Amino acid sequence: MKKIKVLIVMIFMGCLTAFPTNINNETDTNLTVQIKKMLESPEFKSTKQELNATVLLMLNANDEIVIIEVKCAETQVESFVKSRLNYKKVKSNSVLKGKIFKMPLKIVMQN
Repeated sequence: MKKIKVLIVMIFMGCLTAFPTNINNETDTNLTVQIKKMLESPEFKSTKQELNATVLLMLNANDEIVIIEVKCAETQVESFVKSRLNYKKVKSNSVLKGKIFKMPLKIVMQN
């Protein structure tokens, strides 16, 4: 009987970890264009020609971008993205508010 209880608890815990967050990968193309425009011309130098990052963001009730997390090996990229995007107002679809988006970011350094 004890083994059955342990098995049920393990299955329940497995189901909870299978769906940890509600991250949406579908973005509005208008929003994508606005974000791309805000991230143009980075003002930092890097030894790498190409930098890749993953940005988790959401839109609040005031149509402002809120940066949740920036995953990148370069700390310069994190501060660059936050300074350019965090709490900046955008024009968006009201359906997008409150949802978390995962955005891949690729920065190509110009010589």
